[in-house]
Amino acid sequence: MFKIKLKITKIIKGGIKYMPNWCFNTIRIIGPNKESTEKFFKLLSDWKTEDNWLGNIVEKSGIDDKKHEKYSCRGSISYLDYDECDQISIDTETAWGPTNEMWYALIEKYLPDGEFFYTSEEPGCGVYETNEPDLLDKYIYDAWGDTSDLTEEEAKRYKEAKADESCWEMSYKDLEELITTLIPVNSKPEDEEELLNLWENSNFSSTASIHKWEAA
Repeated sequence: MFKIKLKITKIIKGGIKYMPNWCFNTIRIIGPNKESTEKFFKLLSDWKTEDNWLGNIVEKSGIDDKKHEKYSCRGSISYLDYDECDQISIDTETAWGPTNEMWYALIEKYLPDGEFFYTSEEPGCGVYETNEPDLLDKYIYDAWGDTSDLTEEEAKRYKEAKADESCWEMSYKDLEELITTLIPVNSKPEDEEELLNLWENSNFSSTASIHKWEAA
């Protein structure tokens, strides 16, 4: 179902240079107290330069050598904020997957007893990872809006179920209800495997992807 899509950027000596699939990460960092959390946020803000590359943070924080050989840090910060809940919120885009090791190293050094929560999505390689308690054992339904493979009756059910909404996160019960509404069956699937096989073998599999959040 999943296809790795690579974009060729230019020909170089010895081969072809490729752009990676970009992984989108949402991060929450919570410190043991307000003072230490604010201090850590100030450090991150100082280390972050205008180009927002994670490598700058790794280098300036001193957790790695200048060649960044230990921690994966290919990527950038697209959002950084300290909110009213006394937590640091960060969005990053990274190559192929999350770069959690660098964040754990930063927290260990500069925010002892801090908590790190994240979600990572890279659809091209089927990466859907999290350690967010509210998402564990849930599924992500990602609609593409393409109903060209559906019959007229299927398209009608699809619209009535509002299955064209771009992204849902749902429990197994909600997912079962959605799929069996779109694909009427005489009896409910016995387990997750049977339910997802029902989806994959239907025309609806061309309209959206379904993934279970993997525990990190």
